[in-house]
Amino acid sequence: MNIRFDPEVAATVEQSPDRTLTACHTDALLTALCEIYCNDPERRTATIALPHASNEAHRTRTFISQARNENLIDIAQQHEDHLLLTTSRKTFWQIARPWLKAPASSDTLLRYTQTNGVTHPQRPTNAEGTIYERHFPQIDMTFSLRTADPDADSEVFSEWMNLDRVAYFWDQRGTRAEHAAYLAERREDPHMHPMIGYFDDKPFGYFEFYWAKEDRLGPFYDAGDFDRGLHLLIGDAQFQSAGKLKAWWERRTALHVHRRSAHGTPRWRTARRSCATYRLHASHGLLYAEGIRLSAQARRAHRDGTRKVLRRFSLLTGVEGKLYR
Repeated sequence: MNIRFDPEVAATVEQSPDRTLTACHTDALLTALCEIYCNDPERRTATIALPHASNEAHRTRTFISQARNENLIDIAQQHEDHLLLTTSRKTFWQIARPWLKAPASSDTLLRYTQTNGVTHPQRPTNAEGTIYERHFPQIDMTFSLRTADPDADSEVFSEWMNLDRVAYFWDQRGTRAEHAAYLAERREDPHMHPMIGYFDDKPFGYFEFYWAKEDRLGPFYDAGDFDRGLHLLIGDAQFQSAGKLKAWWERRTALHVHRRSAHGTPRWRTARRSCATYRLHASHGLLYAEGIRLSAQARRAHRDGTRKVLRRFSLLTGVEGKLYR
């Protein structure tokens, strides 16, 4: 029984299974996959063994169909008295469960509307509270994204925006009242979703997701209907370590399972700065310039900085990065 052929995982199905389950339940299968992939960041494939009896062929087919519909497996093969289910890293990290705590945007019925003359799908209403949450064994901390509350979050958000290193890029110095109004405006904009990032229960950064097609940057590339963008800042410097960076940077892509590549030209001033300061548009992402005329030397730094960001993005996520000149 071969449900699907995938060259990346086909060579592994004959190896010994990583786990053996006693019953055919997708929840148990997902739990086993989480234990394998979350504790081994370099893992490329995982194979789960399940008991299989000839008189339960219909039940087995039903289970495999359900697992495929939930995108839990790449290959299913019968081997003697058991079933081998193999899942690749690429497939696993596109599974929204169990970390997505709010309805997925893909659950919204497809209807089209217009914004400033741009036709795009009608966007879902942003959910309140925790949107995404996951524990990282490597750093023994739980990362979460929560919808920004203009009243509750404006104090820490204002502190961040008035930091010199943040103001250099965002240019949003101001009072708490002004920053509360900023968050409220983003909350009311249907193409925006402002979130606060947490490690355990400590806020550390601001994540401003948006739908790229109707954004002001949409006209600068061939934006798809479901491309999403991200503006971000790390307000608390203690969360800028490599381990924590990889945690939120790599796993935030789980929110955008339809992305295929990242494209970029960055803001020119960020060309020599850390990748965490870039404004990255996931899916057909853009790292954009502000239309400032650059010298030949600045243009070279601009391109080199972009390549570094895209290279790191590709290493962390497996997504191809391309440079627009």
